[in-house]
Amino acid sequence: MAEFLFHSLSRRRVRTEIMHDLLIVAKDGLTPTKIMQRSNLSWNPVIRYLKLAEAEGFIEKVEVIDWRIKPTSGWKTTEKGREYAQFVYEGSKLFREDEG
Repeated sequence: MAEFLFHSLSRRRVRTEIMHDLLIVAKDGLTPTKIMQRSNLSWNPVIRYLKLAEAEGFIEKVEVIDWRIKPTSGWKTTEKGREYAQFVYEGSKLFREDEG
């Protein structure tokens, strides 16, 4: 799966790009705070997108170990989520090639 993140571009992201970034950073399982930081979003949008992604089957709740050394709840991208992120990435490559 591509490691490209849309938030590295110097423009506003559309919803599909935000969902892509969220799925990419959560691929190994992270707490919501880490997802927020790594996808460059504020708290409310992260929670909204996590709920949407869970409803679509793109992510699942898991136990993650963070700096506290104790299991805490987090989110991990599912196979369906990885396929969606790859689809968004491949589609965006077509548009970037047409522009350049």
